[in-house]
Amino acid sequence: MPSYWDRFRDFDHNPNEPIKEEFRRLAQLKEWIGNDPEKRKLYRREWGKCFHSEFQKHYGSDASSLAGWQSLCDEVGLEDIPDSVAGCRSVSWFLHFTLGGTSVC
Repeated sequence: MPSYWDRFRDFDHNPNEPIKEEFRRLAQLKEWIGNDPEKRKLYRREWGKCFHSEFQKHYGSDASSLAGWQSLCDEVGLEDIPDSVAGCRSVSWFLHFTLGGTSVC
């Protein structure tokens, strides 16, 4: 599966950095940041593509995969990882809102 970052040959992606920081660097390079409504729309659309692509790469595309959800819970440092998809989902939503809407990647 090709990475989102592969589309941008002029961008040197650092896989050791958080996805949000890397995307912001890319957005600055591509001039997707600004007060122009079209730039904001493009930024949001590209962020969605980036997050979706990277999420699938790391956790899989099957939303019912327990292994994928448990991997996500493990990555955010959860000590008591749920043994069901529903449990993992509820924890991930809690973390999403607790962290102020930031992604857990």
